[in-house]
Amino acid sequence: MRRISSHLLASASCGVLLLVALAPLASRADSPSHGDLAIQAARVGDLPRARAELAQLPSDKLHGPQALLIEACLALEAGDWQAAAESLRALQTAQPNSPEALVLQKLIALRRAQPDQSWPDAYVRAWKDAGRPDLEHSPLIKLQDDDALPELHLEDISKWKLDPETQLVVALTDRLDPEHARVIVPLIPTLVDPGWAIAVHDLAGNKTLPEDLRTEMTSAIRQRWPAIIDASPNAMDLRLMALLDDTDDNAPFTAEEMLELEEIAWLPEWRSTDFHDVFERANHHLAAVNIPNPPRWGLAFSTAVSTLVGSSIGHLQYRTKASLATFSPAGKQRLGEVLWQIGSNLAIEPTLVEHLVGVYLMRKGAQAMDDTARLDEAGTLRADTWAAWAAWKKANGGCWPIPSLQKALLEDHVRDEVANMRKYFP
Repeated sequence: MRRISSHLLASASCGVLLLVALAPLASRADSPSHGDLAIQAARVGDLPRARAELAQLPSDKLHGPQALLIEACLALEAGDWQAAAESLRALQTAQPNSPEALVLQKLIALRRAQPDQSWPDAYVRAWKDAGRPDLEHSPLIKLQDDDALPELHLEDISKWKLDPETQLVVALTDRLDPEHARVIVPLIPTLVDPGWAIAVHDLAGNKTLPEDLRTEMTSAIRQRWPAIIDASPNAMDLRLMALLDDTDDNAPFTAEEMLELEEIAWLPEWRSTDFHDVFERANHHLAAVNIPNPPRWGLAFSTAVSTLVGSSIGHLQYRTKASLATFSPAGKQRLGEVLWQIGSNLAIEPTLVEHLVGVYLMRKGAQAMDDTARLDEAGTLRADTWAAWAAWKKANGGCWPIPSLQKALLEDHVRDEVANMRKYFP
């Protein structure tokens, strides 16, 4: 399950529109083209820089397909329908049967006819009306670095005069730097936010950090669990973390642990934090220390993702495997019900990683109970979600150089990633 969780985190993070779209071009070995720089600038709303980069294109590229698409998108952003139509016609002439041009044609028409319709809804309809073309690897809007995670290397932040949460967020952003991780240690005794507690706990388990630092962080965060759990009595994630932390993954659950698991499984929510709020706070703190955009939005998203799920699910999976090998049929039924209930709560969370991990637990629970109806239910949910994810990837809305579309897509994605993806399928 740890391997699966890591894969899901990578899928959710690397695939997210602006985490993908805003990866720093500076990480490339070769210099980015002016066209790529124009797209990157347009995505984040720096239109003067986008136009300046377009003006620097060599003569053989100045009226090429990519430049024409960018010009059409900038005109669409400005509501200049005539200029948008002229650039679109030139693009259609330069590249007949271009799927990007067809989507753009539909989007321009929709925005002109229904300016009050949301940008995401307009884009979904335009993409579907254009025949659902596969734009995942579009040479016109996809940059070479769009699948790279954003990188950030900061100087010694311990010397910065920051409020505690800003210091924590900045340190988590560059979390694998041992010196920045050390900055977190004195912040732990006053830590109250459950999401940041999950992130700090999982960071303490990262074996790339020095062992003495991991030991110090782990000891400090474990001392905070009672106070943090008391502040969020209805959340499963913290209780599960506290129960399974530092237990033997190869040991079956004891009778006492099963009683505790059953109590946890019937709590009303997986977590007490709001992902959108966590993202907004992370973005605010990163902006406060002048981290530019890009890569700020992508970094804020990946930092917010670090507050989700935690290592408790991995412990639960391993302990479950050990338990099912020894439990009686009645014991397997009890454990299966626990997995189903915890999974069901996870599956209704709005992020893709939580949803898919939840469905995974639901399936494991149904298998433990030998419940074919529930197994079919979980299987259908899993298939539908992956189909929606595949359609969303094909539509590739997050790569278009239209800042209003990017901002609205990001807002929708952060509020409910799963619902946003489901708009694209069927």
